[in-house]
Parts: sequence; structure tokens; C-alpha cells
Amino acid sequence: MSSKLTPALGIITVCAAAILSGCMTSVRTALAPATKDAIKSTALTTGLVQPEIGTDIVASNAGAAAGATGGLIGGLVGGIIDSSVNTSRAKKAEAAADPVRNAMAGYDANSKLRDTFRQVFPDAKYLPILSVELAPTSDEAACKRILKSATTDAVMIISVDHRFTPDFSRIKIEATATLYAKKPSLATEPAGALTVLYTNKFVLLGDDVVSGNNDSNIAYWAKDNAEHVKSALSTGFLEIAEMIAFDLPAGPEVNLPKKDTLETTAPSPHFPGQAVAQMELKGTVVHTHSTGHKWIRLANGALCSLKK
Repeated sequence: MSSKLTPALGIITVCAAAILSGCMTSVRTALAPATKDAIKSTALTTGLVQPEIGTDIVASNAGAAAGATGGLIGGLVGGIIDSSVNTSRAKKAEAAADPVRNAMAGYDANSKLRDTFRQVFPDAKYLPILSVELAPTSDEAACKRILKSATTDAVMIISVDHRFTPDFSRIKIEATATLYAKKPSLATEPAGALTVLYTNKFVLLGDDVVSGNNDSNIAYWAKDNAEHVKSALSTGFLEIAEMIAFDLPAGPEVNLPKKDTLETTAPSPHFPGQAVAQMELKGTVVHTHSTGHKWIRLANGALCSLKK
């Protein structure tokens, strides 16, 4: 993987200048300083989109990639896969992960996620978080149920997805963090609607730690009761939580990259048997993590973490 710094406005280009639809539209709503000062108590709820680790199958064109099951991952670092990747092949890819899932029997990834956020967020002095709980968080109805039962001024809901890349060479973790108003004086929307005080999206692309064919990659993740998966999730959940804690107090001025831009190319996550395309990622480097990962602010305000 190669990289260089240039003073350019950050964008992301996948597969040699294919601009994914919607990638320049802001996904970040900054928390206003006055609103932050008005919040005296916050409850945090988090949960995994699915309890078992999935596989990321990206749709066959740029427009679909931005809105595919992989969500922001598809739009940021998913690559574009040949149209032969259809529903049948996607099901086969999911089935291929069964040895890993079997090896992880008894491992409670959801509880690990909750405990990680409990570790990180009590130190978030800029937002008084009174509790960190676990609940399904994947749709608006679930968010409304969580908000209805809250007794705090605001509720932070963080939904997390964890997936293998299609060739099982990496693990990617995606999160959406949204702070909702509960206290009536903080709400700006009509009764019954959700008032968003802050939101952003986060992606962590794990290191490319295995190589070879699909079977050997799966065998790597499955061995020793999936110890490599558990370790990757442990460090990945921690970094995602730290990325959210880093981003939350930042004002609206950070929504677009303004400083030197990291340009990096790497093999794009691909489906086995397909040609490997190169992925180009551009954005402002805002932090270097202890793991060596660069936190990159993309042009849509999202944060992406990867090793350059």
C-alpha cells in the first residue's frame, strides 16, 4: 500500500475514478455548543446490526454500492464487484463463513461491544453519560422505543455492523452514532418525530492479515476457537468507540476536510475469482491511532480508519 500527502480537498474514489453516488453529501450533523451545554444527562444504547459476523457483498454498480447492505462501507471502501455477484453467490459467501461462526459459539459480541463503550464513554466529560446499555438499534421504531423509556435529557444510539470482506482477508466495522433529544426544550421537531442533535458515520477497515484462497482465509479466522476474530473485534470495537468520542465534541467546522490530504491506494475488497481493483481513498488525516491507523475525515464528514 502506498501513500502521499497533498493539499487537496478530500474525496473518495473507488476503482479508478468511479465516484459513488451520494459520497459528497454530508452525513454528519455537528452537536451545537449551546445544545451540548444544555444537556445535563444522557443515556447511551448500543447494539450490533446482527449478532453474528457477516460477509460484505457489494452490488455490481456504483449507485447500488452506496446503498447496498454494506451501507457506508459499500460507499466508502467496498469496491465495485462484477455483475456475476448475484444473490446466489452472496448466499454462498455467507455460508462459507459458517466454520468461523461455529468456532465462535458462546462468544457474546454484543456484550463485548457494550462493555467497550462503558470503558470509553464515562471519560467523555463533554457529554454527561449516565448509563451504557445494550438493545437492538437497527431501525427508527427501535430508536423510538428506546427514547420513550429514557429519563435523561438526551439519548445516544449507536448501531454497529461487523463483516468480513468478500475474500475473508479483513474485518470491517461500521457504526452510526446519533444523539436524540428527549427533553422537550431540546426538541425542534413536531411531537412524535425524532430530533437529531448529532449524527455521524464511522468505518474501520481492519488490516489485511491473511492471504491465499478463500478456504485458507476462513481456516485462519476459524482456528483456535476463532481467537483471531475475537481479538480483531475487541480492538476494533475499542477504536470505533474512541473515534465516536473523538468526533462528538468537534464543531461544524470539521465537516469538510481543510488540511493536507492523505491519498492511499490498496487492493479493493473483492469477491474471490474476480479481478482485484485498486481503491483510492482521499481525506484529511485528523488523528494517528496507537494501532498505526490513520483516522481520515472524508468529504462527507464521516470518519474512516485504516492503516496507510
